[in-house]
Amino acid sequence: MNEKYICTNRRCDWKGFEGDVLKATDPFEPGEEMFACPRCRDYKSLYPACQIDGCWNMATAGVKTDSGYKSLCRDHYREAKSLSNTI
Repeated sequence: MNEKYICTNRRCDWKGFEGDVLKATDPFEPGEEMFACPRCRDYKSLYPACQIDGCWNMATAGVKTDSGYKSLCRDHYREAKSLSNTI
């Protein structure tokens, strides 16, 4: 699955997919990677987006699904909970 990401930097507002995100070895955590926005290169403002098709809100929670786990925005999380986690 190609995860969606958003940049919350107020001067950027980039939206895109995991394959477009800049990745580099994290100099502070050996063996880990760090990620940055490909437009503004800010590494502190990149967040996962809701995995519901057409939604680009920031993912803030998630639910278990038959295929694993789905990250959702606040609105879709509430909807999923009201539908007994069936997304």
